[in-house]
Amino acid sequence: MHINLKTNFVAIMILLSGGLSYGQTAIEYFQAIGTQYTSISEASWKYTQAASHNKSGRKINKRRKQLIKTNEAAQKTIKGLKAFNGSAAYKDSVLEYLSMSHSVMVNDYSKIMDLEEIAEQSYDQMEAFLLAKKTASNKLKAASDVVSREQKRFCAANNINLLEDNSELGKKMEVAGEVYDYYNPVYLIFFKASVQEAKMIAALSLKDINATEQSKQSMKVYSEEGLAKLAELKSFKNDNSLITACKQMLEFYLEEADKNMPVMIDFLLTNEKFAKYNKVFQAKKNRNKADVDAYNEKVNELNKGSNDYNKSNNKLNSNRGQLIDNWNNKVSSFTDRHVPK
Repeated sequence: MHINLKTNFVAIMILLSGGLSYGQTAIEYFQAIGTQYTSISEASWKYTQAASHNKSGRKINKRRKQLIKTNEAAQKTIKGLKAFNGSAAYKDSVLEYLSMSHSVMVNDYSKIMDLEEIAEQSYDQMEAFLLAKKTASNKLKAASDVVSREQKRFCAANNINLLEDNSELGKKMEVAGEVYDYYNPVYLIFFKASVQEAKMIAALSLKDINATEQSKQSMKVYSEEGLAKLAELKSFKNDNSLITACKQMLEFYLEEADKNMPVMIDFLLTNEKFAKYNKVFQAKKNRNKADVDAYNEKVNELNKGSNDYNKSNNKLNSNRGQLIDNWNNKVSSFTDRHVPK
């Protein structure tokens, strides 16, 4: 008689000889544990899926809490099972996986959400945020590997033949990991330059010329470095959309640094010089025509600089908005296309 069962990562075919009660008990024991293991795996996938499709950790925190409760219930059920035929190795491996999963959801993801709050502030913090998520995933993968090993041992000892074939859920989780292993480095290339642009804009609004210039130079360097890295990347399953969108952003940053920001920085310098000139002019009591003409010339220079500044600023804001929208849309469509639903 052939009986087909499925757990999270392996498809199982149980081969029984004529009606052995021992074999039937093995099936029941395997199912009792496997059902709990699968319920957590499926809940974990739903959480991963929600996180992957551009939802923040804070927004899906309710799902995380539900997963923690499901995990605790599964642990309680499995702890109530006795060892089978004197061995608790399989049971203990699943309990270890559930314990690790619980720890990751309670501790690791709590820290991940805290890191998410500050990740946008710097490249190092964003890198730490993405690394923390990958580390949490790796912990679960290591624990699931132990379960897989003990499944094989249990089945070998109880006349259960394991077919080395990943289940649909296991394949989905594996694909999701591949997608984000590809996406994260591309995102960091974009983010490294974008952080410097944000600092540059902030410094510009404060009329801090030195800080503006420093951030502009850093933005240019990181954009050039990023373009070189992108040139070495291959497409993901013939999909170049992320690379193209990132390249467009970096090219925008380079043009901003080389063509637009010099105009805007020049205006800051002109404005700074005018403020000093105006102070002297206003303090002068006996002004002649030459003084007034010189003053008016300075005003004209300031007005021209202001017009050039506003023209560059409006152009940058428009182009930046379009490119950021394009980048976000491409990221969303990339994950929707490649992360299984």
